[in-house]
Parts: sequence; C-alpha cells; structure tokens
Amino acid sequence: MHDIHTMQGNSGSFADDNRINGDGALFIRFTGGETVALFLRFSVQSTTTDDRGTRASCTADWWEPRERGQGGHRRYISPTEPPERSVSETERPQSPFAGKFDFSARPPVRTLSPDEIERQLAAHRLYLETEWRQGHRANFASADLTGRVFSGLNLRGIKMDRTLLRGADFTRAGLQRANLIGAILEEARLDDADLSGARLGGANLVSARLENACLAKVEMEFALLAKAVLRGAGLRGADMSGVLLDDAVLSQADLREANLRGAGLRGARLDEADLRDARLGGAFLAAASLRAADLRGAYLRLAKLDGADLSDADLRATDGLTQTQIDRAHCNGRTRLPEGLKGES
Repeated sequence: MHDIHTMQGNSGSFADDNRINGDGALFIRFTGGETVALFLRFSVQSTTTDDRGTRASCTADWWEPRERGQGGHRRYISPTEPPERSVSETERPQSPFAGKFDFSARPPVRTLSPDEIERQLAAHRLYLETEWRQGHRANFASADLTGRVFSGLNLRGIKMDRTLLRGADFTRAGLQRANLIGAILEEARLDDADLSGARLGGANLVSARLENACLAKVEMEFALLAKAVLRGAGLRGADMSGVLLDDAVLSQADLREANLRGAGLRGARLDEADLRDARLGGAFLAAASLRAADLRGAYLRLAKLDGADLSDADLRATDGLTQTQIDRAHCNGRTRLPEGLKGES
C-alpha cells in the first residue's frame, strides 16, 4: 500500500503532492457494523492549508539534512514558523471518533447450559432441514464451548465467531460457510470436516488437527496454525495471507491457487503438496520441507527459501524465483527449475 495518508500541507520537494480530494486513509470495518477511518499525516505536513491543499506560507520553507551521525534523517526547517514548542494534550488534534470506541474491550464470554446448547443445535438442524423456513441459525458467538463434541453434525452456516472451542471435536462435521472468525480452536479435532467457504480470519488453530479436511476457498487471513496437522487437506483457492503455519504438517495438501502471501511456514512440512499457481510472495519458508512438491506456476517473489528442502520438487514456470533464492535452498538432481536457473548439479 502507498499514499494512505493526507496529501495536503506538504512543502519542499513534496509540494507537488498537494491536492484536494486526494487524501488517503485506512478504514477499519468491524463485524458489528461500525466503521472507523484513520487519517494519517507526517509530522512535517501542515494542517493549515489553502483551498488547493498547499501549505500556508510555504514559499520560504526548505529541507535540511541532519548532522552527520544522526542516521541520515532529514529535518524540516521553516523560517516562517516560530520555534517548536511542546503541545499540551488539550491542544492536540482529536479524532472525531475519540472516546467512542474502546479497542481494548472484548465481548464477554457467554456460559450456556447443556440444555441451551442442545436447543440451539436442534433449532439449527430444523433451520437447515426446512431450508430456512423454520427454526433459526444457531448463534454461539463468544460462548465457552471448550471440549464440546460436534462430530458428524451438520453445522453449515453456524455462527461461532470468537467462540472458545479449545479441544472441541468437529470430526466429519459440516461447517460450510461457518463464521469462526477469531475463534479459539487450539488442539481442536477437525479431521475430515467440511469447512469450504468458512471464515476463520484471526482464528487460533495452534496444534489443531485438520487431516483430510475440506477448506476450499476458506477465508483465514492471519490465522494461527503453528504445529497444526493439515495432511491431505483440500485448500484450493483458500485465502491464507499472513497465516502462521510454522512447523505445521501440510504433506499432500491441495494448495492450488491458494493465497499464501506473507505466510509464515518456517519448518513446515509440505512434502508432495500441490502448490500449482499458489501465491507465495514474501512467504517465509526457511527450513521448510517441500520434497516432491508441485510448485509449477507459483508466485515466489521475495519468498524466503533459506534452508528449504526442494529435493524432487517441480518449480518449472514459477514467477519471481531467483538464483539467489535457489542458492540458499537445498536441491537435488531431480529438482526441476525454471529455465535459466541452476540447482545442485
């Protein structure tokens, strides 16, 4: 991302950037429906501008380098402005959202009786069986369901965001399009479960088991899956950008067209995994095992392959792969590389 800050009040060499209706900002959309806009500016950008976004009285402003030994940073000097003075808290510019949101707050954990849990599950089952005409979708958001057994149940579309599900059993459960955003699923069992299209952004699945699970087109950005077992899992088209998969087992997993940009895969086992056309730009694959993995057509620009085992892997037609990356990885005589790159002879 670039220019996600105000584009007014610049001077010196950046004066040409000034414009009206061109400010950048970061918008944060919360699951509850609230939206917060965060407007950023550099300390040298003035908040006093004219109707063209130009810094007021900026014609005499200039830039001056810092003294030697100060890191090569630049210091803004303006003869038209008074010396800097400390600004009290009451004088500081305030966001229009100041005081309206408590970002440290977390939804309270709900404690449900066994009877209430069963009632909600029965209503959800009726909701699915009657194609939404009767019953209602179960809502277990922020509930404590630690260790609960859901194996074999049809939980399609269920609402379990921020739910405590540590050690829960979802073996062979149907969780298609379920909302599991921010759920705590440490050491949960999801072997052979169907999570296609589910939302797992920010979920904690450390040491969870998802062997042969279906996770096609799942949304799990920035989820934690360190030491998770996903052997043989179907992850085609999944959005796994920024996911932490250190020491995870993904042997024989289907990761075709998956988005793994910036993912952490240190020490992960991806032997015989299908990574054709996967996006691995900036992924961290140091010491990962990719023996006999199929990476044809994968995007590998800036991926860290230091110490990665590429024995018998197929990297033909990859995009962004360099000789430097190959030199830092381990290849053997059966590693297939893009034209122009050389591995171990």
